[in-house]
Amino acid sequence: MRELKFRAWKTWGNAMIYIMQYTGLKDKNGKEIYEGDIIESFGNWNKGIYVVNFYEGGFQPFVDSDDGMPYPHPEKCEVIGNKFENSELMEK
Repeated sequence: MRELKFRAWKTWGNAMIYIMQYTGLKDKNGKEIYEGDIIESFGNWNKGIYVVNFYEGGFQPFVDSDDGMPYPHPEKCEVIGNKFENSELMEK
């Protein structure tokens, strides 16, 4: 059973307060991965930039998708920011 943790982004004052849901996963550096984080994947078939979202009972991109593409493994990913403070990273 995973530990339940949360964090949130406070738009007035641009500060992080902790309400976004923790995925229970850690990146290759041991950093906790939360909903809304932007991760970079270094896997063989799924290199790229992803935003972690809660969708249909799981955290995308860490669960199988309908397109049959392999999903990134947390140990081959690195948290590089979050969609609130670092939206420019999603444009890569």
